[in-house]
Amino acid sequence: MRTLVCCALAATAAACGAPAAGRSGAPDTPTVLSLTNNDGGGNLRVAPAVAYFIDRVAEVSDNRLRVDWQPGEWATDGREVAAVADGDADLGWVTTRAFDLLGIDAFRPLHAPFLVDSYALQAAVVASSEAGAALAAVRPLGIEPLALLADELMFPASVDRPLDDVASWRGARVWLLESHAYAAAVEALGAEPLNTFESGGDVRLMLQNGEADGLSTMWVFYALGADYQHAPIALPDIPLGVRTVALFANPDTLGALSDDERNWLTAAATDTAAWAATHAADRVPRFAADACTHGARVVTPAADAVDALHALAGPLHEALRSDPATADLMSAIERMAVSIIADGEPELPAECLGGGNPTADRPRLEPLLGPGPTGDLPTGTYRYAVPAEAVVPGQESIADGDPIDRTLTWTLGDGEWTLEIRIDDGSQQPITCWGWFAVAAAATARFTLQFDADVGHCVPLDWQADWALDPDGALRWSGAVPGVLVPHFRSAEWERIGN
Repeated sequence: MRTLVCCALAATAAACGAPAAGRSGAPDTPTVLSLTNNDGGGNLRVAPAVAYFIDRVAEVSDNRLRVDWQPGEWATDGREVAAVADGDADLGWVTTRAFDLLGIDAFRPLHAPFLVDSYALQAAVVASSEAGAALAAVRPLGIEPLALLADELMFPASVDRPLDDVASWRGARVWLLESHAYAAAVEALGAEPLNTFESGGDVRLMLQNGEADGLSTMWVFYALGADYQHAPIALPDIPLGVRTVALFANPDTLGALSDDERNWLTAAATDTAAWAATHAADRVPRFAADACTHGARVVTPAADAVDALHALAGPLHEALRSDPATADLMSAIERMAVSIIADGEPELPAECLGGGNPTADRPRLEPLLGPGPTGDLPTGTYRYAVPAEAVVPGQESIADGDPIDRTLTWTLGDGEWTLEIRIDDGSQQPITCWGWFAVAAAATARFTLQFDADVGHCVPLDWQADWALDPDGALRWSGAVPGVLVPHFRSAEWERIGN
């Protein structure tokens, strides 16, 4: 919960639950608020607006108020809301699709197909009074809303055939995160919704094993999860809604803050909402290029096919118009859609539009079924550091993806590997995963992850890379497939630290 630096530094502080005040009434030492992170133990790469908020709180308060984000339990069911309401954290964030799992339906129009179909429209909608009223509807859950933040548009990606017309959607098994609104969206188009918890499997395994035909995604998830390996056909022209984020606080925390601290927090939240509306699409070209460089291809459906899919969503739209919980926001979206011009939308890179057959062009990496031969690859334990700028090149601030220095330790044994990922600033517990490897050619190694639901997405399911030894004995890699592993298998020189 809320902590004060003064408590650690001065035993004479009157109390740790309220800021020490100087003669002017302002805190002498920073007040630190904890923020539980919806990324399930990871960093804030998937929530740049939340990262911006953390920076902005420090800026507007001149470091007199600070936010310390804490990795939460890996989950996607909105349990961060209860954590904040119960006082386990001062602040939290969650994607708005999770609120209907908690009995709040107000955001469902944001997650319906063929409604919010451009970043310009999303920016107008999240700033509307109707969206503000939807945000206020979360108060019965015991939290105080701070801001509604724009994010990426959602779209489908598929395995073997594009989901580009009514026939292809009929009966398709489409994976998505838990949400009644998300499920209703794909059901309206004729598909069967799947998710990890109800189906008992990881999306990557389900796509690889033929248990799912596609997924609902956005470019950052699609690229960072290497989902393009298993579902290489992307259809961004079929809008499945937006991924908006709610930022909220514990009411008791807000009540314990000084007037200045509450004003700083409110100002930072307001600034973040404006920033997110303008920058929601900033990362689309970069992550689209990452995905399309390694096999993804964009398919553009015919206009009449899109119209037919849009018509299928008609009954769902009518239900949203008639439901008192969603009618106002639904009306606002449809009203704004008539006048908002989609200007300045992100352009996809040439790699995405280059044609070709994505199911034939993608690298086919069959999973290993057990430990394989190690060949001349020297086994042992290796350690190396991946600097922040190597994780996502060109980043300079936490808001552009939360770059974090990390140290990785690989142990290569008799056809088995283990990996420990340790964040250098100590902000989260190390992540460990394991699997099998085999040296299939003189200088090429293949790897397979043994999926552990408690770990989540540690590395892709299957990959390969070429290896070579430097004169000093360090192990160096190249040619990593998929590309999400490039920082680990190209930028890093593995130093052997044990047999």
